[in-house]
Amino acid sequence: RFFRFGGHEGETPRSRILARDVVLPPADVAQALGSADPALRLRRLRSLAGTSVLWEESWLPLPLFRALAEGDPADWGDLLYPLFAERC
Repeated sequence: RFFRFGGHEGETPRSRILARDVVLPPADVAQALGSADPALRLRRLRSLAGTSVLWEESWLPLPLFRALAEGDPADWGDLLYPLFAERC
């Protein structure tokens, strides 16, 4: 896990998915993904000690991450990489 922010060493940041959708990626994202096919876009907010510290947008290739296109993101927990390993 790579997340380190300020003086909160050892604290796992909280995570809240703000939006999840399957959409056509913009040209630069399609180039990075190697495909212009629909992709899974996640927008989430990370916080530490109740303070928002990071807003991020992730684009994931739908064929590999289709399992995350359904269900309630509130059930995902705070860390995405273990979720990816478990469900994708």
